Amino acid sequence: MPRGAEDALPPEARRKYTEVRPTAAAGSGELATVRLRYKAPKSEHSQLLEQPVRDAGVALAQTSDDFRFAAAAAEFGLLLRESQYRGQASFQAAIARAEGAFGADVGGHRRAFVALAKQAALLHRAMGG
Repeated sequence: MPRGAEDALPPEARRKYTEVRPTAAAGSGELATVRLRYKAPKSEHSQLLEQPVRDAGVALAQTSDDFRFAAAAAEFGLLLRESQYRGQASFQAAIARAEGAFGADVGGHRRAFVALAKQAALLHRAMGG
């Protein structure tokens, strides 16, 4: 959606997951709905694709290396930003999760991330965190 186009959303799209009281979607296992509108070349009308994203109920330990590494990177980002949503996140947990999800590590980028996270953890401790 282009910047500033939020007002173009229909009311049901804005409220599906954000109403304070439970809605029909609350017990459905849906985490979000992805809506994509596209127009084929030379077409006059756009087409809407809509797909709910559901919680598969898979334990984190059973997910792919890529997923676990992405979770570690997200946790690290929340910590760096001192996000109000960081909950019980910690540098140690993010580092351990990333180290357990190296996988093939083509190019060594995941190992470089862990080295950066360890340096950030040291700095955080040194600054009294």
